[in-house]
Amino acid sequence: MHTTKIILFILISSVAFGQQELGLEQAIATGLANNYQIQIAEQNTIIAKNNNNLATAGKYPRVTANLNSSNRFTVLNQPTLPQEIQGAESISLGLSPNVDLQWVLFDGYKVRINKNRLEQLEELSMGNGKLVIENTINAIILAYYRAVIEQEKIGVFREVLKLSKDRYEYEVSKRDLGVGSTFNVLQVKDSYLNDSTNLLRQEMIYKAATRNLNLAMGEEDVEKVYDLITKLELDVQQYDLAPLKEKMLATN
Repeated sequence: MHTTKIILFILISSVAFGQQELGLEQAIATGLANNYQIQIAEQNTIIAKNNNNLATAGKYPRVTANLNSSNRFTVLNQPTLPQEIQGAESISLGLSPNVDLQWVLFDGYKVRINKNRLEQLEELSMGNGKLVIENTINAIILAYYRAVIEQEKIGVFREVLKLSKDRYEYEVSKRDLGVGSTFNVLQVKDSYLNDSTNLLRQEMIYKAATRNLNLAMGEEDVEKVYDLITKLELDVQQYDLAPLKEKMLATN
């Protein structure tokens, strides 16, 4: 009976209490908010949109203003000068402003070409941003449903283990009553232990799937465990033989 106690302890310890509920929509929202690539793509799109104007393309005049400052501090210390002015100090300050205006009236349609390139860069940045978002959503959906499948498998293995436990206890009772054999008990016990091992293995697989989900969502705590509430639904379609046959003959 020690084996039974060990298996029951495994079953009890494998149940997670107080798990946070997580739906697919919430997982996608969290992943989009935490993804740095999306944030970088959004900033690149903003920059490309701001640059897409006629001023950047070179249509309007360009004004450049410069202001140069030249300062000098002088101490007179020359033997040829009179003694009265030895060590005299002088300070000179100078500012020289400069304004440059450049305006190219015609440069072989360069402005039009630059404007087209800026528009293409903006479209490319927007496309890259959408692609990053779509790839992120796709990775989160795949990781989420993978974790859902592994979670459902745990329920199946627990049910199988419960049936093995009942069968094991049944064979033990038969042996104690003298209508069963020790050989049958050992066989059932071996199956019971294998089922418990399969359950533990499946829980490790589910833990790895949850870790991949956390990575896809950009969570800092990759060991966080959830109660996944969005389940897989099977859409069973009903088919009629006659319409299928007509469609096959029409399109073959």
